[in-house]
Amino acid sequence: MKVVLLDGYVDEPSNFGVPPYVSPYPRYLAGAVRDAGHSWEYVTIDQVRQGRPLKGDLLAVISGPIVPGKYLRGLPISEREIVRHTSAFEGPRVFGGPLARFRYYDDALVEPFDWVALRDLDTAVHDHLATGEWTHRDRTNEEWDRWALLGADVVRSHPDFPEPLIVELDTSKGCVRYVNKGCSFCIEPMYGKPKFRPLEGILAEVRRLAGREPILVARGRGALVAALLFAAASREEPLPLGGVVLQSPAPGLPRLLPAAPALVIAPADPGAPAEAPAGVTWEAGAALCFLDEPRLPGIVAEWLAR
Repeated sequence: MKVVLLDGYVDEPSNFGVPPYVSPYPRYLAGAVRDAGHSWEYVTIDQVRQGRPLKGDLLAVISGPIVPGKYLRGLPISEREIVRHTSAFEGPRVFGGPLARFRYYDDALVEPFDWVALRDLDTAVHDHLATGEWTHRDRTNEEWDRWALLGADVVRSHPDFPEPLIVELDTSKGCVRYVNKGCSFCIEPMYGKPKFRPLEGILAEVRRLAGREPILVARGRGALVAALLFAAASREEPLPLGGVVLQSPAPGLPRLLPAAPALVIAPADPGAPAEAPAGVTWEAGAALCFLDEPRLPGIVAEWLAR
């Protein structure tokens, strides 16, 4: 069975997937499909707008412009497009992502779907492929790490691969402030008590992504870190990949790769301050420092300044 993954893009306070960014959602979904023994095809809504057909045995739609704004290279899927493209697909259809989770009650929006995933879309699709039953559940930490690795090849199917694609990376889900509903602008507390990925799984995913091509990786959802960026080294240099320097509340994060340093993680929680590495100066109000990497696109800085 071939599952068509339609990326309608997400825009959450804690996760961003509008080009040139790609969110973790399609990677987890592709990993879940592969783990269940089936194949996938990744398609973006911009490709559909340009005439690419949606052909397969099952359609999984990812959407969620929860905090829509101004975009650089694309627009999230509209509700009208969701209904039109889903209704035209011949086969089962499932809806997931933040928009599905928080707009499940909108009959006009969800009517074309056979299932609306109120928890993780990847688990709903995996369980349906494996057992024939649709489910509402969160992925386990083991599934989280495994599917992130199995679905890493999604980045190669993105129209912006390898440049200027920026791959977002999750380090946790939920928020430590869920008990008091958290910050007024953020929906992350609505995901509940935080679940943190094991450090080994995060590093394994970075290594897997780094092994594909020189790409950028930005920290996406994470309750205690502000930004994670993996930068490619200049193509003129003999080393194919840039280095990674991590500074976070978790001690002992290693340098993953040689070459020039390209990123720093800093705690977003002011209650857990971290000293900047030697030679690095934190900009006022900034969460991420660029270390002498002239090829980093200005869009990253613009995104951080939002």
